[in-house]
Amino acid sequence: MKTILLLFTFSFVCNAQEIEKNCNQKYLVQVESNIEKLTEKEIASYLRAFEKECAKNVEYSEYYNELLFKISEKHPQEVLNSLDKIALEKRNLILREFENEVVEVDNQKLIEKIKSCRGNGNLKKSLINAIAKNK
Repeated sequence: MKTILLLFTFSFVCNAQEIEKNCNQKYLVQVESNIEKLTEKEIASYLRAFEKECAKNVEYSEYYNELLFKISEKHPQEVLNSLDKIALEKRNLILREFENEVVEVDNQKLIEKIKSCRGNGNLKKSLINAIAKNK
């Protein structure tokens, strides 16, 4: 019984540490300060940093959403490529973020940039549809 309790406690602590790491605003500040030079790997890392638990932190989720659109405007091909490599559940969570923009963005311009990208046609369509919901 002690072993089970110990494993459960360890699992809970590890999960809490991962959530804390993923919902860290300092990480978002670091991403924003390097926004012009982000690599596809860094963009993929950024996209993976958003968890359901982060949505409970309004300040974090608004900042994440704002950066999501800024990054997408500057690096649409890399965002599309990264989304294509992310697990479906995480991808759907991020697409919902695109449906709920918190900053004013020229959605039509962003949609045109995404249309010109190469890659997964179904994902591109899903991303465009999510952004179009903000009109």
